[in-house]
Amino acid sequence: MLPPIDVLVALGAKDTSLIAQGEYWRIVTPMFMHIGIVHFLFNNFGIYIIAPYVEMVFGKWLFLIIYIGSGILGNLFSSVFSLNVSAGASGALFGLMGVGFALEYLANKRLKAFAIGARSRAFAFLLLLNLTIGLVLPSIDLAAHLGGLLFGLLASLAILSLRANNLIHYSRRRGQALIAGLAVLLFVSTYLAVSRDYVYQRFVHAGDDIVARYVHQTQHCREPLVVQCQHAYHYYSDAIALHPTPMLYFKRGRLLVWAEQLTEALDDLRLAATDREARRHLRDFLYTHRRAGHEEQADFLEKKLYDIAI
Repeated sequence: MLPPIDVLVALGAKDTSLIAQGEYWRIVTPMFMHIGIVHFLFNNFGIYIIAPYVEMVFGKWLFLIIYIGSGILGNLFSSVFSLNVSAGASGALFGLMGVGFALEYLANKRLKAFAIGARSRAFAFLLLLNLTIGLVLPSIDLAAHLGGLLFGLLASLAILSLRANNLIHYSRRRGQALIAGLAVLLFVSTYLAVSRDYVYQRFVHAGDDIVARYVHQTQHCREPLVVQCQHAYHYYSDAIALHPTPMLYFKRGRLLVWAEQLTEALDDLRLAATDREARRHLRDFLYTHRRAGHEEQADFLEKKLYDIAI
């Protein structure tokens, strides 16, 4: 049985809206959490298999930097590209998998093998399998996997380029370029992850997209659309937490009307009616709602909102 979302958030899971509101520590804490025992066992088994190999090559301190850095960039990518609450060490694990693949590939290339060796094929297969699963299952945080993988690959190649080894030729310029690329990735993803305006727009667009694709056609949040209505409601609520505007209150209130939760809807619609543009949308909505056969609901809302002169 999986824990409720609010429990995960309370314990430190990645929440895109809360990060943009200033809870920056959520960029780090998710890598030390897992969603259920299966998730925990799967990730830790992967770490148990790969981590000793990476630590043997780079040492414990560089291993720690790669592991933590991969987890952080994974969580940043998740914040930039995904609105879902998430947790787990998958980003860090993918960073280690990227390091393992790079080491095996370079070792085989150095030995002038005619094809990628068996262990390189194993790492490649493992990476492709997990990325494919991430594409198929929406519950998998593919963005975190990609962020961790990028950090692991770039960091390992940078470290190998900056010190003498038998895998790759020493090149200070290449190492510095790779480090600069990592720095740019971290800076840009951090800026977008903590940008209230960027995150706000993503939540609004996500809510609008659901309404346009599912809800508006039926004028009601009934099965099987109730799940989509709930998603849109939460997206608008997260957007309101970042930038409360009358239009957002109107959009959320409209959802509540469609869900036949009129008392709750009135709280939002009263706030929406304080703005001229939102008030115009509210009048149009009540008109179309009445024309759709919901005269009683429209009359009730108009009566309750009459004092605001909608």
